[in-house]
Amino acid sequence: MTVLSTFAKIGLGLGLSFVAYKTYRGLTMTEEEKKREANKNYWLDRVHPELLNPVVRYQPDLNFNTERKVRFFNFLMGIKGPPTKGVKAEDVPGIGVWFSPKEEEGDTKRDPKVAVLYLHGGGRIMGLYSSGLQAIFCSRLVKHLNLPVFSAKYRTALIDDPFPAALNDAVDAYKYLVDSIKKQDPTATNDNIKIALCGESAGGGLAAEMSQRLLDEYNSNNTKQESSYPLPVAQLLINPMLDDRTSVEPKEEYPANHLIWNHHSNIYAWSTYLGPNHKPGQDKLPKYAAASRRENFKGLPPAWITAGSLDLMCPEAADYAKRLKEAGVPTEYLEIKGAYHGFVTICEGDEPPTIPLWKSFREFARKYLLDE
Repeated sequence: MTVLSTFAKIGLGLGLSFVAYKTYRGLTMTEEEKKREANKNYWLDRVHPELLNPVVRYQPDLNFNTERKVRFFNFLMGIKGPPTKGVKAEDVPGIGVWFSPKEEEGDTKRDPKVAVLYLHGGGRIMGLYSSGLQAIFCSRLVKHLNLPVFSAKYRTALIDDPFPAALNDAVDAYKYLVDSIKKQDPTATNDNIKIALCGESAGGGLAAEMSQRLLDEYNSNNTKQESSYPLPVAQLLINPMLDDRTSVEPKEEYPANHLIWNHHSNIYAWSTYLGPNHKPGQDKLPKYAAASRRENFKGLPPAWITAGSLDLMCPEAADYAKRLKEAGVPTEYLEIKGAYHGFVTICEGDEPPTIPLWKSFREFARKYLLDE
């Protein structure tokens, strides 16, 4: 059997499977689902042509709204893979993975006191810090910044435990990072260590909540004249998941499900993350459960935030940036017209709409990490 005929059979099998799936969907969909499926082009027609890649164009109308679906996609998202060329990976068991530039002879020695802590996406209910998907994206961060990036392990709500498990793990990873820098470099102090928090989607929300908690711990410890950890120098939030209240907005206001991450997925994710004792949209939530619930933004680290105009979470990202600015926090907000949730990771990063985004990201991060 030739390679060509093998691929031909695989293609035929996939094609027949797709036809079977569409037939099954047509027979089992409710009237509301049929209406939303018919309206899918409402979003596709609004996607920037340069961002309309196959993942978005041919994505079925998926809802991450059952345990079976989430566990299946968690398995897919957890498939391991290496970093890209020029980047090396070093596993820290139980804590995370370092992604660093491969050093070549003659390279300028990098300051070991400077790093980025990264938190992966997955709706707070799925995803893996050490997957091939994260290796590729963290490699991209490394190349843009020419700095080491630490992808932190945290427990996800469906696979492991609900709030505050993920936040506790993220804070522990940050403190590990500070302690390891001090151990590696005897000159490192709270005054010269520079760590930026970066996260995508759920990870962006966690990075924002981490910034809040670390600020409060820092202020509390200083009041008590106790030793504390340094504050992050910046928060870099990529289409962040910040506000549980978005999930309880009337879904009828959307003519079709949003691309990649929709209302059904969002309410399931927030409900799972908050646990059995709390509900999305209730009057009060525990402190740090959702970043947008905070009232006092003063003193938080400088923030760089981006979201696509077609993203379900775009309004909450824009509002968060506005409130940060009003509190006097140096903030840069970029809204990419015609972009959907997850476009920063799904796309290659060299599409025309993403080029100015990465330029802005690089300049903002290096300004606060390297004083450039």
